[in-house]
Amino acid sequence: MHDEYLNRQQLAKLLHCSVRTIHNYERSGTVPRPTVLGRRHLWLKSDLIAFIKAYQEAARSEVSEPDIVVRPQ
Repeated sequence: MHDEYLNRQQLAKLLHCSVRTIHNYERSGTVPRPTVLGRRHLWLKSDLIAFIKAYQEAARSEVSEPDIVVRPQ
């Protein structure tokens, strides 16, 4: 199975953001570290999809139902 590499422009399109935002995400560690070939920063598409799914799961668990305590009167 062949895996596809994405560059910054393609990643920005996938995440619906600007290339500058991708650069900022790289610097802050928000996205997985890319493979760097010369000046090109490349990400495996399968790694990004797994990362996005894990991020979504973490976000869902953070927004779980609040603990409501009902006390009888």
